[in-house]
Amino acid sequence: MDATAYPPPVHPTGTAGASAAAGSERMVLARLAQVATLRIPGVVATSSGPAGSVVTTDRHEHVDGVMCLAAPGGYDIALRLICDPVPLPALGQHVQTAVRTAARSVGIPVAEISVHIAELTDRAL
Repeated sequence: MDATAYPPPVHPTGTAGASAAAGSERMVLARLAQVATLRIPGVVATSSGPAGSVVTTDRHEHVDGVMCLAAPGGYDIALRLICDPVPLPALGQHVQTAVRTAARSVGIPVAEISVHIAELTDRAL
């Protein structure tokens, strides 16, 4: 599987990012993490939060609800999610596994993955 298997859910921005090489890998990882997460039943959306601070950006795009930062041993990924009322511990583990698998498929190392459930929908179980 390569990065082209995942459609890029991104929006243009005018913000400056990290160096082109590091920024590209970071943005690929952010897109992969977002798409892998949104494919999981029970996940409704990713959210950048009320202040818009949970986002990965570079000069040309941003990915809401996913923050990727370089760390020893790979990247740390923080996800902020809106979910249906499902068993949340299992959902969090499923998200971590899906994101780690997607990153591994393109050879991007991941150190830590944190999942924050920011909001639950009011849809019944």
